[in-house]
Amino acid sequence: MSRPSKVFPVPYQVDFTAESKGRHLDSTKRKITWKFGFAHPPAIFPHLFDKDENYIGENGSPSNDDTPHKKGTECRGREHEIILVWSILTNKAHIYVNSQEIFRLDSPHEDYINLNPFISGSFRRGFNLPNAKYNGKHRIDIRCYARTPMGAKNMIVDDAGGKFRQYELTIDGLSFFSMPAMYELGTQKMWHKLSRWRMMSESQEQDTSGERQHYSGNNNQTGRLQDEYYFSQNKGKPDRSITKSERRAMAPRTESDEQRMTRIAMEASLRDIDNENHARSHDKGITLRSSSHEENNVVSGNRQSSSHRPDKKTRTPAW
Repeated sequence: MSRPSKVFPVPYQVDFTAESKGRHLDSTKRKITWKFGFAHPPAIFPHLFDKDENYIGENGSPSNDDTPHKKGTECRGREHEIILVWSILTNKAHIYVNSQEIFRLDSPHEDYINLNPFISGSFRRGFNLPNAKYNGKHRIDIRCYARTPMGAKNMIVDDAGGKFRQYELTIDGLSFFSMPAMYELGTQKMWHKLSRWRMMSESQEQDTSGERQHYSGNNNQTGRLQDEYYFSQNKGKPDRSITKSERRAMAPRTESDEQRMTRIAMEASLRDIDNENHARSHDKGITLRSSSHEENNVVSGNRQSSSHRPDKKTRTPAW
């Protein structure tokens, strides 16, 4: 494989967790944690460093080009942890980077009104990674939703085929979930993802067998052609969510099909609204019945207490 002639940061995943931390109701507060790191450059680009890990660049000795790459945990570098504590009801939020608070939102904007925060609630924030002298200049963007929007589950959101995420974190524009895992560092999977990010030039996008990577050359498509290509690439994989044939079956072919699908979608939405209204009226009816039952109990209790009260005897005057 022709190796890159320049050193660039290679981010990788460490861990991701999403927890519900509400005081009274768990779903009212979320705690999202992203752990990531940047691979150690001498381990990823050994041909650009000497034995003492000093950078020598392209002018290094030719023998260094045959230095084997390290793999997995041997490539671990500086790692970071970002924690978001977000209250969905009040929209209050706290962001911690490496156990240090860098952002706090105690009181939302005065115009902030959300009638249903559990459905339409969202949080967005961007900042630079602190301590750029040691960590490098990196831009972090957080985008979270209280609930995945309808129709966004299988949506492709970037050129690399990445899909929509409810809790998204991007580093320099790269999605956390599209980064290589720790055990993929130094392997062909890592170089495959780097080529999809277009971090390397076309002359460097070759695999171990000398073949070109899939996206370069004629496969550099945009729009629907690109989506069709990535769907076909993911066909047969266990983690795929939809096949190319299934996607074509869902797409309308004629104007009548489009009208029919629109009508079905509108009817489904109306049914959802009717079900929500029915559930609300049912809950309201239960509340009214319980309150009326309590009032009846109070009235009956008063009647019983009055019935047990001794009658006052009238005294007849003695003549």
